[in-house]
Amino acid sequence: MRKLARQYEPPYIAAVFESEGPTLREQEFAAYKANRKETPPDLLEQIPYVRRVLEAMKIAVLEYPGFEADDVIGTLARRAEEAGFEW
Repeated sequence: MRKLARQYEPPYIAAVFESEGPTLREQEFAAYKANRKETPPDLLEQIPYVRRVLEAMKIAVLEYPGFEADDVIGTLARRAEEAGFEW
């Protein structure tokens, strides 16, 4: 994270996580994740540590109940584009 921040010097940075519980997509389409593998337990064990590092680095952590991380990222990208941000 520090290397990337130094290299690219982003004016804004945040981490986006999946919310707990079912998402709107899962509620609308029960088979949405039917063919997806479960998250490996060793990855799940790492998430609290990642959150602590992000907090120590003062990086905003975003997660919204009922929404998947990619939906949040897509919304942020669209709003940034509408606000005139350049990539």
